[in-house]
Amino acid sequence: MSEHNCAIAKDYVPASFKGVGFNCTEVDIEGGRRGAEGEFPFGEITAYADLGRKIQVYHLTAVFRADDHVFDSHSLFQACQSPGPGVLVHPTRGGREGLPRYRPCSSRNRSISRRSRLVGRPFSS
Repeated sequence: MSEHNCAIAKDYVPASFKGVGFNCTEVDIEGGRRGAEGEFPFGEITAYADLGRKIQVYHLTAVFRADDHVFDSHSLFQACQSPGPGVLVHPTRGGREGLPRYRPCSSRNRSISRRSRLVGRPFSS
């Protein structure tokens, strides 16, 4: 393995939510700015107003493959069902405060995959 690949592995941290760890195979982040666009009839003038930062939404796929994959998957499901926000440890962005929105689950060949959407934000400084 080259030094470059080792450097990438050092930047990756084990993912978890509310203390329940999992293997993360896919990560997507939605974010950006909110805005109001204005187009006016019969004119060449347009307008845009910046309305601030969008809520960050993290899409994570958690995979459980060990002998206790059913128990581990259920533990993550229970953590997502519990009330209030929790600590999301993002594999490349570190700790965030997160609140789950969506939790589909699929199971095949002794592994369970959960696709989760979590609304999050960095911890306040």
